[in-house]
Amino acid sequence: MGKLIDFNDYKKKLQNKELNEIESLVKNLIVDLGIEHTPKPYFPDQERNITLGLCIDSLIFCSDALMEIGYTKHQKVVDNLILQISKEGIK
Repeated sequence: MGKLIDFNDYKKKLQNKELNEIESLVKNLIVDLGIEHTPKPYFPDQERNITLGLCIDSLIFCSDALMEIGYTKHQKVVDNLILQISKEGIK
């Protein structure tokens, strides 16, 4: 008899693996571009009003930047992440 697989656990492991890969890609990209010491974001009202929309906008910017420099494989990974986050935010 085969091994029973919990689909939700398997899905979560895949998502975590994908997020770890994206994190690694972003870290490597930062090193490659020589911007290891990036400035902190500027918020005019000094409040960190972070929303899901702001996160998605930032990922869209990253996706566009990756496409511009020819990292289309990585850009697709970021696009998939945008879709996943958007779907979860719509619930």
